[in-house]
Amino acid sequence: MTNDDLALRVAALKVVSDYTTRRYNEARAEAAERMERGDRLMARSPLAGVKVGAVSKSDPKPVARVTDEKAFTDWVRKNYPDRMVYDFDVIGSTQEVVSVLFEHAPHLLRKITKPDPELVREIRADSVGLGAPVGPAGEADVDGLEVTTPDGIVSCKPDPEALAAVVDLIRADKLSLEGLVRAELPGGAE
Repeated sequence: MTNDDLALRVAALKVVSDYTTRRYNEARAEAAERMERGDRLMARSPLAGVKVGAVSKSDPKPVARVTDEKAFTDWVRKNYPDRMVYDFDVIGSTQEVVSVLFEHAPHLLRKITKPDPELVREIRADSVGLGAPVGPAGEADVDGLEVTTPDGIVSCKPDPEALAAVVDLIRADKLSLEGLVRAELPGGAE
């Protein structure tokens, strides 16, 4: 194999890989629209019933996340000032910090206050449990925090024998590469 042949092989495989990855992601998005959270489907070959792979949609739990760091910090500072902790912002360049920070340049550190990470974990956990933002004393007006449930994500776990099953389907004219990636490939017949 010449270098030109090798370069063509690598480039062609990359083009096909990128294209099929896009099509796979589009098919997953289509499946996400049709599947319910927590669904699991098993793809089987119509030839011999061999498993090709499991397609599933995750069922994520609600999460509480800080959406506005400043608003949340201001809320904690106002309502729980004793739960603010000191931390440091690095204000020097990376080169300065790497070479001299700990030993020779404490002036490159600035002391700041921020909500105690344990308080943040507590508020987030309590908010997830309630399904809405809630402070430690039951406050319902926690600034900068929201509780959401992420969309489920569709994934596929191919069976270890899936490649052979798919090749058998293609050889038996039950599947085609064109049919898998698009009814008509770009530049194909109209």
